Amino acid sequence: MIARQRFLAFTLLSCVLLFQSCSNNEPNVTHVAGIELPNILASDTASGAKGEQLLLQKEFEHAIAALRNNQDDAQPLLDLGGIYFQEARITGNQDYYTPAALQVLDRALDLAAINSIQKTYAFSLKSSLYLWMNQYQAAWDLAKEGVALSPNDPGIWGTLTDANIAMGYYTDAVKTADKMTSIRPDLRSYSRIALLRQTYGDIPGAIDAMKLAVDAGVPSMEATEWARVAIGNLYLQAGKPDSADTYFRTALRQSPRYAVAELGLARMYACTGDYDSAAIFAHNACASTPNATNELFLAQLYRWKGDATAAEKLANTCIEKLNTKSNTASKTKKLPNNTASELALAYYLRNDLKNALKYAKKDLELHPENQEANELLGWLYYLNGSAKGALPFIEKSLSTGSKNPSTLYRAGLIIRDAGEATRGNILLQDATNSFPNTDPKVLGNLF
Repeated sequence: MIARQRFLAFTLLSCVLLFQSCSNNEPNVTHVAGIELPNILASDTASGAKGEQLLLQKEFEHAIAALRNNQDDAQPLLDLGGIYFQEARITGNQDYYTPAALQVLDRALDLAAINSIQKTYAFSLKSSLYLWMNQYQAAWDLAKEGVALSPNDPGIWGTLTDANIAMGYYTDAVKTADKMTSIRPDLRSYSRIALLRQTYGDIPGAIDAMKLAVDAGVPSMEATEWARVAIGNLYLQAGKPDSADTYFRTALRQSPRYAVAELGLARMYACTGDYDSAAIFAHNACASTPNATNELFLAQLYRWKGDATAAEKLANTCIEKLNTKSNTASKTKKLPNNTASELALAYYLRNDLKNALKYAKKDLELHPENQEANELLGWLYYLNGSAKGALPFIEKSLSTGSKNPSTLYRAGLIIRDAGEATRGNILLQDATNSFPNTDPKVLGNLF
């Protein structure tokens, strides 16, 4: 969330170079049990809380030693999968850690000695990794299999909740989150309850639940700071940027260089019209985690600042990387990364609405009930000049009563221009009530 000429060229160049260095760097590996295990990257230990990083490094070394001692033991492989998973969460370097995690999880699942508890944990982690790859159906199938195997395990119910949300099965997600909470009310269950309350338009209730999540966590640990940032995002959606600022900055103090918090501050400053400050924090997010989410928001900032050339250049860079990512299967050679939704946003930022629409359709095919996928396709139909074509998709995005200001703003424009002026204007007013001084073009693309 954070003047002007000196940051533009520097910001763009830094994000591109950092991505290239991250992508092209051949990491050292540890050879054990006939496989190559990627090490935790030294550059990644600068992100997040130092204590958590040191703990993960120690756990990594312990798991390697245990695997050397007994290569037929599933537990050290599962431990490594969890370590890679957590490193990916802390650093955002999913392109590096996701294939590594899938490799060890698949090897563990192939062992005859793996027990049902271990198998459920492997299913849970693997499902979460598939969600990162936007392989929604595969993630849902694995989570369902895990629940059938261990119906009293809270973790697998949480994973199934995530998969239900990704698929757009919101009623089922409420049930699975409630089941998880009944077994173990903790940070993980409270945070999922909060996200579902947000989905159903209960922002105050979502804030209350996410505060419970933070209170249940350990300060500075990634999961706790993720929940703290989520509170900030909820306050921002409620039109309370000062409260949001407090939570974002607290998360950054607890977990330095945490890109999720940096991006939260970027959104906050964009909401208030301070695009120069927003660019600073968006650059910070790119520097620590040069992924499509952060870089595309930075490209959006360039557009808002009036620099269409910089926006298009960064969007083109993202498209090139995303196409490479989608065309290269993961090291498991089983499922590729699905980048359709990110490509839709990138082409939109390049003003190539035809290709943006094409990729939004591809993404919706994979989870046709998902509200965000429907909203994106509806918005792109509208930008392509078809309010009536957009209508069924934007209606689905409103089906749970979302109070997301961007959703309401987009829906208001589409419904008004499709012929329902009164209802459309009410939605537009609802969207702007909490953000009376925010530029409409920002409001329609902020959250």
